[in-house]
Amino acid sequence: MNKDKFEGKWKEFKGKVKEKWGKLTDNDLTQINGKYDQFVGTLQKRYGYEKEQAEKEFNSWNWGETRGSKDYKEGEKRSKFENIQRDQNRSNNPNTDRGMDRNDENNRDKKRKAG
Repeated sequence: MNKDKFEGKWKEFKGKVKEKWGKLTDNDLTQINGKYDQFVGTLQKRYGYEKEQAEKEFNSWNWGETRGSKDYKEGEKRSKFENIQRDQNRSNNPNTDRGMDRNDENNRDKKRKAG
């Protein structure tokens, strides 16, 4: 869920927000009125979160996007693509754990053959 979509669909999400974050009052929800920054600030206030934690809570919640929805599938595709890119970057970088393991194995093999 991105913040633009959140702001556009606030009326639909209001009830779900109340269920998920029960410490938010009706007055809080009225003041938030679909504003992302206001929402994050209110989560910080009611739950004692740091800003990063409040944003993480926002981003990790499903927001009613089920596995069959277009938005969910797009997010899933992006996640898979990002994971593939990350793995490729790690395997190409000799300073990562994977790269170091391969180098260590290659060095061991060379020593065995030479020794």
